[in-house]
Amino acid sequence: LGRLAAVLTVAYASGVTGGPSSRLGHVTRFTRRHGLYIPENRVAGVARPRRTARGEWSARAARDTLDKDKTQTEEDALAAEVERERIRRERELVFEQTPGAIVEWSAVSGVNKAIEFNGLEGRSPEAYLALPPENYSVLSSKTISRTDPGQFKATFGPLNFFGNRVMVEMLSSVKVDSVNKTATIEVYDCNLSGSPAADAAKGTFQTKCHTRLTCFQRDGVWKFRGDYDLRVRVKPQAYGFKAKWRMGILRRVGNAILRPSVKIAMRQFLEFLAKDYHQWASGANDKREAVTESEIGVT
Repeated sequence: LGRLAAVLTVAYASGVTGGPSSRLGHVTRFTRRHGLYIPENRVAGVARPRRTARGEWSARAARDTLDKDKTQTEEDALAAEVERERIRRERELVFEQTPGAIVEWSAVSGVNKAIEFNGLEGRSPEAYLALPPENYSVLSSKTISRTDPGQFKATFGPLNFFGNRVMVEMLSSVKVDSVNKTATIEVYDCNLSGSPAADAAKGTFQTKCHTRLTCFQRDGVWKFRGDYDLRVRVKPQAYGFKAKWRMGILRRVGNAILRPSVKIAMRQFLEFLAKDYHQWASGANDKREAVTESEIGVT
């Protein structure tokens, strides 16, 4: 009975029965005082299973928290994708229901931008493109704002649209491929505002644009590359273009204006990107300041 009492006392002191685990020295003295001897390594062995269980519980709780955060992030991303798809389908339905023939303009090309500064160790151009969207800068605070971690709104204008001054608002999403070190920007909605003509233009045009950002090294020089595919479909009858020959001219003139304009815009965008990369590569975090037009020579 005495030995049993001693073992139970050891168990209590080591935390097996719920008691504190800081009384191991007291237990050893108690057993020796009553003519019993239990080695300290055995006492520690009794306490170890409880401590191991506690450690495993803490690790499991941490894993559960990470899994929960990951699940929430995935659910948010899925919800955002569903909303973007809803907007796209809604715009397509309105466009298809608007009467009239379709004129399509397109601009498909690519632009390179050399990067003169490679940055700190671990902050290469590839690592920059692999950053999660929530760590992206808005690049230009004058024209771009963040609506969600991976979604941005760009506002341009006023622009001349068939003789009317309008503001263009484009909503885009960013998807990052961290394995291939690429980022894809997709414009999923485009709206015009600023004049009665802009309000009347709703449903008469459709815009689709995909831009793929990559980087590569050639002859020791890193370069960013932007490959874009822009498609604009217009029903010009709403603007008085009804004759077929006028629509043919409109198609050719529209392409002649759109293609060089988009290439200029892409060059400026890569200038912003290169400047922001320099800030990040120099040690700036995701709270870095947006690039201004004067920094890249745009007036």
